[in-house]
Amino acid sequence: MAQCQLNNVWRCTCLVNNNGAFLSTLRQYVTVQQEFSLMSYAVLSSAA
Repeated sequence: MAQCQLNNVWRCTCLVNNNGAFLSTLRQYVTVQQEFSLMSYAVLSSAA
């Protein structure tokens, strides 16, 4: 499932790159990934 998600992200990134908005999209994606990582870390920490 993660692999499929990754493929979709790259496909979207390629499409967006053709439209010249690659960096803003990449920035948004990285921000979401960081937030998700922080949330996961917080959940794991509170569970431990």
